[in-house]
Amino acid sequence: MFTRRIRRLVVSFAVASAGVVGLSLPGAHADTLPGNTPSTPFPAAVYGNGCSVPGPNVLLDLQIIPDPFAFPHVFPVFFRSACDMHDAGYDGGIVFDPSTGAIVDTRSMSRLAIDNRFLMDLTTNCNQQVPWYAFIARQQCYGIANIYFTAVRTFAAGFFDASPSIPGKQFTGTRPNN
Repeated sequence: MFTRRIRRLVVSFAVASAGVVGLSLPGAHADTLPGNTPSTPFPAAVYGNGCSVPGPNVLLDLQIIPDPFAFPHVFPVFFRSACDMHDAGYDGGIVFDPSTGAIVDTRSMSRLAIDNRFLMDLTTNCNQQVPWYAFIARQQCYGIANIYFTAVRTFAAGFFDASPSIPGKQFTGTRPNN
């Protein structure tokens, strides 16, 4: 019963946030930032604004996930690094991946590839921050990750820059906005 209430609250909050985000945005910056080249990658946080627009928003960067059967019964999960990496991908950044430290050049990645990577990064956050024995909490975390993924697939097409080398935001260009 408690799990259903939490899930409903999370779903309602995500849907409401996504709706507000779509209505209130003045427009996120787009384009690969000056000086950002493969030889000088930036931290993903330079492009990111957290897990909401306009961020940062602590309510979406951090999720508190309950599990009545696993000690300590609540598990904080920080999604900020995944959200920053997703923002960098939408803008066409060349960045250090916050999870692996690898250099990622997103200038040729499609929107679908970036969104799929976002889901993978969120799932990795769940696996790293919720212990294996907290099965219920981990499943809830995966559910929240899927809500975030569904929100960006549904509402974020207008924030993807299809040609990051051209000033401004283009909806068509060298990268598929699929």
